[in-house]
Amino acid sequence: MGNKRAEKRGEIVRYLEDALALADEIDEGETGYLIERALDEARSQQSVPSRNRSG
Repeated sequence: MGNKRAEKRGEIVRYLEDALALADEIDEGETGYLIERALDEARSQQSVPSRNRSG
């Protein structure tokens, strides 16, 4: 399960990176800022081990 979760987190990061590039392309500063915040959070979660949900 952990590996699948890591893959999905990687997908989130890639989507956000694409969204940030689009926001930059059309000069959406506020939107770009919010995407950067979400991207920072998603990247930080990549290094957090998943919690054991059984207990």
